[in-house]
Amino acid sequence: MIRMTAIFMIALTVLLGGCAQRYRPIENVDRAMPAGAERLSPERTRDIIIAAGKELDWSMISIAPGHLEATQKAPRFMATTDIYYTPTRLRISLKSSVNLFQTATTIHAHYNLWIRNLEASIISKLTAAGSTAVVPATPLPAAKR
Repeated sequence: MIRMTAIFMIALTVLLGGCAQRYRPIENVDRAMPAGAERLSPERTRDIIIAAGKELDWSMISIAPGHLEATQKAPRFMATTDIYYTPTRLRISLKSSVNLFQTATTIHAHYNLWIRNLEASIISKLTAAGSTAVVPATPLPAAKR
């Protein structure tokens, strides 16, 4: 009987320990835009963010200038985020989720993986676009007569 109880306790500990590893603090993004991104128009920035998300199967909706809503759906999970952007900042924050066991501070590890991949894709594309963006020429002062 003692042996069965010990085996049961070990199995329960392993099971609960494995479940606990799935839940992590919610990762939101609040960071500077990459160098060169400030040269992009707001429309170009929006289009790049949308393209980066769509490559990772995020559904993107433009809510307002500087604000997108992005939704990731998997067979058993769904997460919706707000993406706010300016020429100097990028912010991605969780709006809602389905079956990701969200609490006030934690969520299933899948969400954090999705957000890290989305952030990396956005930053990569903005960096590439910013490095090739044309800086508007400053007009030369008129010659004095």
